[in-house]
Order: sequence, then structure tokens, then C-alpha cells
Amino acid sequence: MLRCGCSRNDAQAERAVEGLDSSGLIQVGGVATSLVKSGEQWDFPNAWPPLQHMLIEGLANSKSEKVGFLCMSL
Repeated sequence: MLRCGCSRNDAQAERAVEGLDSSGLIQVGGVATSLVKSGEQWDFPNAWPPLQHMLIEGLANSKSEKVGFLCMSL
């Protein structure tokens, strides 16, 4: 949603960030790809670098201070 410019406004982008915040996926060093500890390559606590890149690009498109804070922290 954020990456492709599908969020209609900053309020929608903020709701997406709130959902991400409450998901438990935001970890020190990035956003985990999943919360499943299966031992597989991209499961918790690992992250997939292209996904990190897409997320940061999408967050950078927002003018919201709250969204920008997450963008800069990643």
C-alpha cells in the first residue's frame, strides 16, 4: 500500500504504521518478515532486505511526522 502510492492520504499511512506497530514485527534492526520461528531463512527473527527497502521507500513518501519517524528509525 505505502510502496505503490496506494495510500490516499497521510492519515491512511499513519493507520498502516499503527497496524505495523501493533503487529510485533518492528524489531531492533528492522521489520521482521514474520513472527513464526520455524527456522526457515526468512522467518522470525530474520528480515528480507528487499522488503525492508520497499517499506522504507513507501514510508518516505508520506509527509506525516509519525510515519517519517518510523522511516528514519529503520
